[in-house]
Amino acid sequence: MNAPANIKDRLEQAETITPDQPQPLLRELPDGLPYPVDALGPLQGAVEAVQHMTQAPVAIPAQSALSIAALAVQGFANVENRFRSAKQTLTPIFCALRVRARCYGNGTCGAHRP
Repeated sequence: MNAPANIKDRLEQAETITPDQPQPLLRELPDGLPYPVDALGPLQGAVEAVQHMTQAPVAIPAQSALSIAALAVQGFANVENRFRSAKQTLTPIFCALRVRARCYGNGTCGAHRP
């Protein structure tokens, strides 16, 4: 049987491969761009006030304000395309890591007034 000897010879002549060092599964993420607070229009003042009171990243109160505004105007207009008409809606996704809720004790959980 010639095949097993042929395989054995090939294995003996094969180049030895040394594995590289393990690579991390997660890479370092660069810092994100600053939130465009100026684009919030009339909501900017309220967002900055809540951010100042809670010390949360500005994106969190901004998303909350946009969600509330979208809910408030949802019943007043429809979105139309050439196929159908539908209620306008916004589906916010919150992902806040390592942000403490600071509303207890300083009164920021209540209504916010400018």
